[in-house]
Amino acid sequence: MKNIDKGLEANLNMRVLTIHPCLNVVVFSILMLTVSTLLGNLVGATVASSENCIYYDSSLRLISVSCRSSNLESLLNFINDPSVLKKESDGIWLLNANLQIDGDSTFFINSTDTNWLKINSADADNAYRIQVLGSLKIDSVKLSSWNTTSNSYAVTDGHTPRASITVLPTATGKTDITNSEIAYLGDGNVSRGQGLSYWAGDNSIIKNNTIHHMWYGFYSERIGNVTIEDNHVYDDMKYGIDPHTGTHDMVIRNNKVHDNGHIGIICSLDCKNITIDGNVVFNNTDAGIMLSKNVQSSIIRNNKVQDENTGVSVSDSGRNEIYLNDISDNNNGIQIKSNSSHNQIYSNYIKNSAKCGIEISHSALNNTMSSNKVLQSKSGICLFYNPSQNMMRNNTIDAASGTAIYAKDSNAEDNVFQYNQLVNVSRNPVRLINGTLKIINNTVN
Repeated sequence: MKNIDKGLEANLNMRVLTIHPCLNVVVFSILMLTVSTLLGNLVGATVASSENCIYYDSSLRLISVSCRSSNLESLLNFINDPSVLKKESDGIWLLNANLQIDGDSTFFINSTDTNWLKINSADADNAYRIQVLGSLKIDSVKLSSWNTTSNSYAVTDGHTPRASITVLPTATGKTDITNSEIAYLGDGNVSRGQGLSYWAGDNSIIKNNTIHHMWYGFYSERIGNVTIEDNHVYDDMKYGIDPHTGTHDMVIRNNKVHDNGHIGIICSLDCKNITIDGNVVFNNTDAGIMLSKNVQSSIIRNNKVQDENTGVSVSDSGRNEIYLNDISDNNNGIQIKSNSSHNQIYSNYIKNSAKCGIEISHSALNNTMSSNKVLQSKSGICLFYNPSQNMMRNNTIDAASGTAIYAKDSNAEDNVFQYNQLVNVSRNPVRLINGTLKIINNTVN
C-alpha cells in the first residue's frame, strides 16, 4: 500500500505482532482489507490492493489497474464501495469513477462476470472514462454511458461531456471488442473523447458488435493492422467509422453502416493501405464512403451504397482503386474531386443518380474511369471546375434519363471520352457548356 496514514500502519503492525505466529499471514490480510476499505473513503487517499496492482485515488476518482489479469470482480473485491463501483444486480454494474488500465496489464470485461457495464455521466463533473495503456478485452457484454439522475442513457449535444473508451497513444497492447453492444458514448467537448477512439493498439480487432448513438462510432489516429468487421454501426452523431490521421493497413469489412449524422465510413488525412470491402452503407447525412486529404494506396470494393448525398467520394487523394461496388439512389454516385489524381474507378454498377453517376471536378487530374455501368442517371459522367487529363473509356452509360456526359468548364483540358457505349439515346447524349472534351470512337445505340 502507499500513502497510508503512518499511525494506522504502525497500529496494524503492533496488532499483528500480538497474534499467534501461525496466524500472522491470515490475520494481516484481513486487517489489510479492513484498513483499505476505511481509507478508501478518506478524501485524497490513495489505496492499493494487497497485491499492489489495484489503486484507487479518491481525489481524482481514479481506479488504476496494473495486474497482469483482472476484471470488475477484482475491483469490487478491493474497493468494496458502491459509490465507486456498484454491482446492481447479477451481471449489471455501475462504474462511478475513471478506470485506467496500465501498461503490461490486461483487463477483461466479458460474460464471465458482466452483462452490462454502465459508466456514470450524470453531469460535466461526473462523466467518467475508461483509458487504456495496456490491453483491454471486451466480449459478449453491453457497455454504455448512464445518467444516474435521469436513470437513462446519457445524451449530449456535443458540448456536454459523456463517458468514453480511449486507447491512449502510449498503450502497449491491443484492445479487442467482440460480440458486444457499445452505445451512448463520447462527445465533442473532451480531447480524445470521441466515444470509442484508438490512438494506439495495433493489431486490435473490433468484430461482430452493435455500435450506436455514439459521438463517433469509431475513431483512430496513427494505428495499423486493425480489423473492423461484421459490425452494425448506426445513429452516431458524427461519423460511423472514421480512421483518421496516419491510420494505415486497416481492413473495414462486412459492416452495416447507416443513419449516421455525417459520413458512414471515412478515412481522412494521410491514411494509407485502407481496405473498405463488402460493407452495406445507406442513409447517412452526407457521403456513404469517403477518402479525404491525402489518402493513398487504398481500396473501396464490393460495397453496396445507397440513399446518400454522394455514394463514394474521393477528395484530395491519389492512387486508390474503387471497383465492383453497387451504388444506387444517390444524388451523385461516385465523386472524384479536389486535386485527386491517379485513381482507378472501374467495374462499378451505378444506378439512379439524381445528378451525376460519376462526377470529376475541382481540378481532379489523371484519373481513369473504365468499364463502369451507369444507368438511369440524370447525367452519366460530369466534368466540372477544371478537371484535366482524365480518361473515361469502355463505360456503358444509359442516357434515357438525360445526357451521357456533361462538361461545363472552359478550363478543363485533355479529358478523353473513348470507346464508351451509350444506350437508350433519344437526344444529343453530350452536353458541353463552355467546355472541351476529346470524344473518340464511342458507340451510340
